[in-house]
Amino acid sequence: LVAASLIWSLTKSCRNLDASNDETLRESASNLAAMGESQEVKGKLDSSSSAPVVANGAIEAANTNGPVLANEIGEDTRVHVSSTHIYTISNYVYTAEFISAFGDRMWQFAIPILFIDVWPASLFPTILYTFSINTAIFIFMPLCGSYVDTSPRLILVLLTILGDNVAVFASCSMLYYTTYIEDQDYLWSLFYAILVICVPGQLMVNIGRIALEKDWVPLMTGENKGALTKINSRLRMIDLSCKFLSPMAFAFVLQAIGQDRLARIRWGCTIVMLYNLLTTIPEVLCIIRVYKATPKLASAQWSEESRKRMEKNVWKELINGWSAYRKHPMCLCSLSFTLLFATVLSPGALLIAFLKWVGVAEGLLGASVGAGAAFGILGTYTAELFHKETAPGVHRMSLVNIGLLSVW
Repeated sequence: LVAASLIWSLTKSCRNLDASNDETLRESASNLAAMGESQEVKGKLDSSSSAPVVANGAIEAANTNGPVLANEIGEDTRVHVSSTHIYTISNYVYTAEFISAFGDRMWQFAIPILFIDVWPASLFPTILYTFSINTAIFIFMPLCGSYVDTSPRLILVLLTILGDNVAVFASCSMLYYTTYIEDQDYLWSLFYAILVICVPGQLMVNIGRIALEKDWVPLMTGENKGALTKINSRLRMIDLSCKFLSPMAFAFVLQAIGQDRLARIRWGCTIVMLYNLLTTIPEVLCIIRVYKATPKLASAQWSEESRKRMEKNVWKELINGWSAYRKHPMCLCSLSFTLLFATVLSPGALLIAFLKWVGVAEGLLGASVGAGAAFGILGTYTAELFHKETAPGVHRMSLVNIGLLSVW
């Protein structure tokens, strides 16, 4: 049902996007006709109905008559995107974010519970899994950021989607296979194999999220800062909503299965595998549609010299990334924020595994995680309310005061 509804929504949005592109280009052509240059644009209109292109010499003239979609012909070209076009494209971004966030949140909640069912007498698998994932992210994310800056956008995002889904599917297959194994040594061998697969899979998730939210969305909105803020806030809302919905759904399904350990492992793995299998194609279609509807995404954002330098000096690039972070004005602020999570009460895989280990029901665990996410959603509305303008340039509270208030 989820896959069918996603495909139906994609089909409907595709038609709306094509109609929006044609309408935007026709408006551009009519504006350029007054400048005596409509023949070239009309020729392009007849040959292509997607990704409208405006002549470089007439972009400024067309923009005086209203916002239009303009492709980047030169490096100094300023991109103006119509609100209707942004709204249509953003639906694909929201769909892709929902698919990715829902699956990611479900896997993050499922993995400690499944580990406890496979190894009911020990927390060591969850501890080692959490330590390995967080250490890899801590060390390699600067290098991953460099790959985002120096790789073709579409290929990079598609690889992260496929890599993440393959990693989750392979890990679930191995966990499913543990239900047929009695040898403890073989079980631990499978665990280490799962660990080797999950670490790069989680890095893929972070790379894809950085590329989509920090690179694609700003290019998609162009100079429309209001649209950029709106899309970013909605992406955060979608992520928090998935953090609320996904663990609760998975937990209640497991609790309904009962106390049969093998059945819980098999059903839990099957649910995660089916979700990733059914949603991979819709997510890929959304990303491709956004890429085709935003011509500037096709422009290269790297120089061949910098790319070759990074390929030859990977470790040097890693060191340079940490050096840049250390010198950044936000270094101490971000470090102080991370200290909030240096506690045993941090809502992560280890805490979930511990509560499951001492006998807390999965339904209560899912409801607790969902309640925490609900308060996170409430926090986004509260911050916006506190920072609302009471007069031009005057806010109820500054961002600094809001930050200090939220910490204390």
